[in-house]
Amino acid sequence: MLSGRLLAALFPPTCLLCGAPGAHGRDLCEGCAADLPYNRDACLRCASPFEVARPPGSLCSACQRHPPPSACTLAALRYETPLPILVGTMKFRGRLKHARLLGALLADAVQRRSAPRS
Repeated sequence: MLSGRLLAALFPPTCLLCGAPGAHGRDLCEGCAADLPYNRDACLRCASPFEVARPPGSLCSACQRHPPPSACTLAALRYETPLPILVGTMKFRGRLKHARLLGALLADAVQRRSAPRS
């Protein structure tokens, strides 16, 4: 798509957190992407992070005692620095670039979860 390449050439991706060039067509550099608080080890039902890694599909003690109505929840990131900055800037300053980045990170998490495990 020519218009997409033209836009990328005129407005190259720039990291929303540090201002460095973005990586992989996103407004996030490799370093900041590596530092994000990914929620990889979390309860399947409520997405609360575990303090120590557990096998995929594990439930926290609260969900074992009182299961919520949903079968599973996915939270791609924990709400820790720099998430409050990204979310707050998106909500209160209308920065749609932040929504695009957060949506892409959520899509990555959905794809990882639905990928077959070996």
